[in-house]
Amino acid sequence: MALGSMMVDEGRTDVMAWKCATEDFEFGARLVVHESQAAVFFRDGQAVEVLGPGMHVLETRNYPFLRFFTKLRFGRYFHCEVYFVNLAVQMSIPWGTRERVNMMLEVEPGKAMPLNVGASGTMNVQPDPNQVKEMLCWLLGTGQELTAMSMRDMFNSMLNTKIKTYLARVIQQCSMNAFTLDQHLNDISQGLLEVLKPEFLQYGIQLREFYVDAFALPEDNHAFQEARLLAEGRYIQHGKLDLEYELRRKQAEQEAQLARLEGEKKLVEADVAARTTVMGAQGEAVRRSLEGITSVQEHQFDTMNRMVDAGALGGGQAEGSSGGAGGGMGDMTGFFGDVMKMGIGLEMMKNMGGIMKDTMNSAGAAGSNMAGAMNMGAQAPGGAVVPPGSGEIPNPYAGMNNPYGAAPQGASAQASSQGAPAQEAPQAPAAPAGWTCACGRVNPEDARFCGGCGSKRPEPEGPWTCACGRENPADSLFCGGCGKKRGEE
Repeated sequence: MALGSMMVDEGRTDVMAWKCATEDFEFGARLVVHESQAAVFFRDGQAVEVLGPGMHVLETRNYPFLRFFTKLRFGRYFHCEVYFVNLAVQMSIPWGTRERVNMMLEVEPGKAMPLNVGASGTMNVQPDPNQVKEMLCWLLGTGQELTAMSMRDMFNSMLNTKIKTYLARVIQQCSMNAFTLDQHLNDISQGLLEVLKPEFLQYGIQLREFYVDAFALPEDNHAFQEARLLAEGRYIQHGKLDLEYELRRKQAEQEAQLARLEGEKKLVEADVAARTTVMGAQGEAVRRSLEGITSVQEHQFDTMNRMVDAGALGGGQAEGSSGGAGGGMGDMTGFFGDVMKMGIGLEMMKNMGGIMKDTMNSAGAAGSNMAGAMNMGAQAPGGAVVPPGSGEIPNPYAGMNNPYGAAPQGASAQASSQGAPAQEAPQAPAAPAGWTCACGRVNPEDARFCGGCGSKRPEPEGPWTCACGRENPADSLFCGGCGKKRGEE
């Protein structure tokens, strides 16, 4: 419409192209075209100029097509036809197939049946800015306006043919199931967009998006209803099987997890046992280092201990068979074992040979003295000698006033006065000097280790000094000055 010297025509948003109502324009008038519009001038039925967005002053010096009007004009006006094109995108234009598509659809695995399926959806279109004149000439012609719905009706036959052909081919090639078609909506929509886009573009229309919203299945078909019920039952059965499989899978995973944990537990126990063995060996090595012996020496000590024990048993048997001499050997064997258990080496054993020899000589001399005494007592009271082999036991005090046949007091003095050698009475062995271990064994004074258990000789405890400064005896548990317990100072 004309507003003085300025013309503006906005039109409706659902209209793609329309003819301007004003046909007589004034020279020098201003024409305003919006950013989403394009204006096309027609002269004598031909499109002569396309004006883009902005304000245009209709003068002959600006537009060559107006020079023709200057020759024919009468007054200030000229006659011309102007069409406006809406370049905005037309959204959500509905579409649908007029007839259903006859196709073979799978209703269960390996089994298909013929069905009539329809399709519907929406599309988004936009006039191509580079083909504005072609779109007006091919779609609008001499009409007054072109709406989105009228444009859709123009392409309806093409849409039905292309969509039905594409659906029948793709569904059969992909073996789509009739009850799972909605899973393929996006793929089918993209495929149809690529098929239909060139068909729209050759008429100056850009097909921006194309969507398939739903498929219309033959719900009134009795065979199809039975197939649906069968598929639903199979789906429920499959769901149960899937649930059972999932439960079994989780149970297997739990068993595998328990087995893995059990294996890790055994590995940890084996590692702890190995570490314990190593720590025990290290502790044994530290003990030997502190005691100053080696593993070889300790093995030798064990061997000698077994030899000593065997010798002590043999000494006891000798005592029962040979009397005093056997007892002396048994004592010497015990002494020899004590020496070995105290940790004295082989060199010390060589030095002990002389001592053992002297001891055995002393034992032989004692035996000789006892034999002489017995020979003296074998004489009769009148000085007669009891012949050997008579079976009588000689009694040196047989003629004395002694009812028990024992030697009277002073017998040694009488024998001495008569010139017989006096025999001294045997004395009890003195108590051995040394230190007593916690195991109960008495060890020599110079032994550093116990011959029975191998423990080190404890250091003698001395007096202790309290925090108050008082010195207390070694066996006192409390301070005599302040009364504090030993170890709390």
